[in-house]
Amino acid sequence: GQDAQLPAFLVQRAAADQALTSSAIAQSTINMLGDALRKVKIACISPITAGVVEKNGFTVNAIADPYTMEGLVEAICFRGADIVRDIKG
Repeated sequence: GQDAQLPAFLVQRAAADQALTSSAIAQSTINMLGDALRKVKIACISPITAGVVEKNGFTVNAIADPYTMEGLVEAICFRGADIVRDIKG
């Protein structure tokens, strides 16, 4: 039905990067979009939010530093579309 088409519609129109600003938003986004999120880069506002994403089997490409909206915007905009911050090291 129409509900089954919603995730594909959203991902087709999504930016290259998805910014997740809370654990609840992260879980809701994962529940709504599922595996379609594997096609985009994911940036999180904090390690706690990133933990929710990773617990669900998705890769986090960047974590804001500092853990603020400004830090999240910087992680996405000023580090390029590939989100180059190394969150593992």
